[in-house]
Amino acid sequence: MLRFLTAAAAAALFAAPAMADNVYIELHSGYDGVTYAGNTYGGIAYGAGLGYEVTLGGKVYAAIEGNVDDSSSKSDFYGIKSGRDLSAVGKLGVGVTDNLSIYVLGGYANARLKGFGGSIDLDGARAGIGWRYDVGKAYIKTEFLYSNYELGFTRYQGMAGLGYKF
Repeated sequence: MLRFLTAAAAAALFAAPAMADNVYIELHSGYDGVTYAGNTYGGIAYGAGLGYEVTLGGKVYAAIEGNVDDSSSKSDFYGIKSGRDLSAVGKLGVGVTDNLSIYVLGGYANARLKGFGGSIDLDGARAGIGWRYDVGKAYIKTEFLYSNYELGFTRYQGMAGLGYKF
């Protein structure tokens, strides 16, 4: 998956100069809460994202985004540690002002959990809501994310990020 995201990023950045105007990259971090069998444990999530955004008309935009994250979340009760978290999501947003926009997102997530004598990769769905404030080509954002994985694992994240639009 990481190779796919890297190849997609390279293609988006170098395929055509006009496309580069819509590419963005970001770093993000925040609270990561994982729930399994009624037990919630938390930690810090951190990672990077790469996306491609298009204007649909007026102040409405859509984007696709890939993220690679890690987490310090660990359950003392079950001995489970959250590993890397990959996601591919679509966003639909609207500008509230010239610099401020709000958006919803949804897509695929894949989490790696370590414990029980090994590790396991779980597929799931991700949904969220966020806002972004543009400062020239740079931006800041916050998001609330919810992921529902196989085997009853769920994840709640409150993330903040810094990004740059090429």
